[in-house]
Amino acid sequence: ADTSSDAVADSVGECAAQKSVDNTISYPIESYPDSSFPARSDATSRHGAIEDGDDVVADQSSRFSARSMLSSEESLPEMHPEWHMDANMRQRPTVTLNRKELRQNTRIMQEYAKAHRSGDIMIAQSSIFKYLVMHPHAPQRTVWDVLSVAVVGYDIIFIPLDIVGFDLADLQTFVDTMDWITVTFWTLDIVMSFLTGFNVEGVLEMRPSNIARNYLRTWFLFDASIVATDWAFLIDGLGANAILRIGKSTRATRIIRTLRLVRSVKLHYKMMQVLEAIRSEAVKIMLNLITLATFILIVNHYVACGWFWIGSTGKKDKNWLEEYALSEMPESFKYTTALHWSLTQFTPAAMEVHPKNAAERLYAIVILFFAMITFSTFVSSITTQMTMLRRMKSEPAKQQKVLQDYFMENRISAELGHRIWSYLQTNHYAFKKRVHKDDVAVFKLLPASILARLNEELYVPALKECPFFYRYGIMQHSGLVQLCNTAITEDAFQAGEEVFNEGKLAEHMYFLSAGHMKYTHRDFRLSAELESGGWASEPALWLRWSHYGKMEATTFIEVQSLILDRFRAVAIGHKNTVSFVRIYAKFFVEYIQQKAPWDSWWTDIWTDVRALSEIARKAKAMTLPEDEVERLSTSLTQRISTSLRVSSNSSDGAPASRRDSSFKDYIFKGRC
Repeated sequence: ADTSSDAVADSVGECAAQKSVDNTISYPIESYPDSSFPARSDATSRHGAIEDGDDVVADQSSRFSARSMLSSEESLPEMHPEWHMDANMRQRPTVTLNRKELRQNTRIMQEYAKAHRSGDIMIAQSSIFKYLVMHPHAPQRTVWDVLSVAVVGYDIIFIPLDIVGFDLADLQTFVDTMDWITVTFWTLDIVMSFLTGFNVEGVLEMRPSNIARNYLRTWFLFDASIVATDWAFLIDGLGANAILRIGKSTRATRIIRTLRLVRSVKLHYKMMQVLEAIRSEAVKIMLNLITLATFILIVNHYVACGWFWIGSTGKKDKNWLEEYALSEMPESFKYTTALHWSLTQFTPAAMEVHPKNAAERLYAIVILFFAMITFSTFVSSITTQMTMLRRMKSEPAKQQKVLQDYFMENRISAELGHRIWSYLQTNHYAFKKRVHKDDVAVFKLLPASILARLNEELYVPALKECPFFYRYGIMQHSGLVQLCNTAITEDAFQAGEEVFNEGKLAEHMYFLSAGHMKYTHRDFRLSAELESGGWASEPALWLRWSHYGKMEATTFIEVQSLILDRFRAVAIGHKNTVSFVRIYAKFFVEYIQQKAPWDSWWTDIWTDVRALSEIARKAKAMTLPEDEVERLSTSLTQRISTSLRVSSNSSDGAPASRRDSSFKDYIFKGRC
C-alpha cells in the first residue's frame, strides 16, 4: 500500500501519544528523516498537510525527559498561570472535534496559501514571452505613457484648429511630420499594449495570453480602427492635410480626421497610470494642480476655436472678424484674439471684441452660462489642492518652531539641535509608511461581519507562518478570527529604529510582514536576522518573558504585533481547545530547555518550523478523545489490511486473517 509507511507512523503516533501524557518528554527533532517532512510547493509545506489521521509522528519510545540546560545564574521564567494543567487534564486532556468543521477549517487555512492577494503578480513561467512583458509601473512604461499624453495633447490642440478653418500653411511641414510621428507612435502603442501587464481585482496579471485576451476585449478594436484611419490618410504619401486641401472631399475628410479626437478618452486613463507610479503625496498634489490648470486652458482653446468658426462662417459684413478688421491679420493674431475673448468669459475681465450678430450673441450667452458653472468648480478644486499642500508643509514648520523655542529656552547646543532636526526630517517627515487599516476612516462604516473578514485576510497570512497558530486555526478557526479582530495592531519602523530592547517586559509577539530586521544578542551566536514571514518573542506567549536582546529594523519594515494579554483572554475563552493550548505551552517550554542553541534558552528567536510543527501536532494528538483515536486507528488498519489482502501473495505465506490480526496487534503494541 502506498500509504503504509507515512500513514502508519502518523496514526500509531496518535495512539501512542493518547496513552502517554507524562510530565517529561523528549524530542529527537534534528534526527528526523527528510521523508517525515515532505517538500511542498504551497505554504502548507511548513506545517504538513492536515488530514484525518496524520497529526502525530512521535514514536512511543520517544519520551519527553526534562533536561535542564539553564544558566547557573538564571532560571527559566515562570509560566503564565493560565497555562498550568489541572489534575483532570493530566488524566484525560480531550478536545471535542467536529470532523466536518475540522476539514472545513483545514481547507480555509490551506486556501490562504493559494488565494491571490492584492499586489500578487501572476507570471507564466513557461512562456517564452515572459521576459518581454512589462510591469505597468516600470520606468520604460511610465516614459511611454508620458509620451502618449504628449501625443494626445498634440491632437487635442491642432485638430480643432484645422477643423474650424485656420490656415496652417506656415506650419505645414511641422503638421505633416507630426502626422507621421503620431500614426507611427499609436501603431507601436498597440504592440506595447500586448506586452504590458494589467491589474485585475488587485492582482497584477503578467501572463502574455491573459494580457492579449484582455486587450482584445477592451481597447484593441478602438485603437486599431483609429490607427487604420490614420494610415488611410498617409498611405499614398500625401498626408492628411494634403487630402484636406482637395476641394469637395474637405468636409468629409475633416469629419474623419475628427475621429482622432476620440483617442482623448484614453488621456484620463494614461494620466491615472502615471499618477499611480508616484508615491509622494506632495508631487501628486502638484500634478493635480497642473492638470486642472491645463484642463482650463484646453477648454478655453476649444471655446476660442468655436468663436473663430462662428465669426468666419457668419455674414461677411456683420461678424467680429470684419467688424474689428481682423480678416487680413495673421492667423496667429486671430487665434490669440479668440483665446483672449474666451478667457474673459470665464473671468471677470473685459476686452474690445464683442458679438456682432445673433449667432455670435447666442454663442456668447451659452459660453457665459457654462463658465459660470464650471469655472467656480475649477477654482474650488485648485483651492482645495493648495490647502492640502500648504497643510502638508505647515506641520514640519510648526514642529520646527516648537523645537527651536525648546532648544533656546533650555540652552541646547546648536550642534545637537541640528542633529535632532536633521534626524526628524530624514526619518519622520520624509518617511511615508504603508497605509494601515486605522488610516482608512471609511472602514468604520463597514458592518462588523465585513470588517471581521477584512481583519482575517489582513492578519491570518502572517499568523499562520507560526506553526502553533496554523494548527490553532484548524482546531479553532473562530478563535483565530477573534484574535485578528481584537488582539493585533499594525506598526511601521524605519531603518535603524528599535522594535524592542533588551530587558524590556515582553507585551507583544511580533510578525514581520515586510522588510528585514536584525536581532542582536549579548552572545553573538544567538544573534539572528529575520525577513518577511518571520516572527519573534513566541516564548512570551507562555512565560513571563523579558526580552534578552535588541530587535531593530535594517530596512523599512511592517510589523503586526499580537497583544499577549488579549491572546490569553481569547485562548482561555474557547474552552474546547484550551487543553490543546496548555499542552502546547508545556511542550514548547520543555523544548526550549532541551534544544536551546549553544546551551542557552534566553533568546527571543525560536523559528525552527519543523520542530515547532512537531510540537503542535503532538499537542493536538494528545487532546484527541479516545473514540477519535480508535476511529483513526481502525480506519487506518482497515485501509492497509485491504491493501494487503489484494496482494498476490505474502512474504511468509500466512493467511490474510492472521496477517490482519498480527498487523493490528503490531499497531496497538506501539512498535511502528
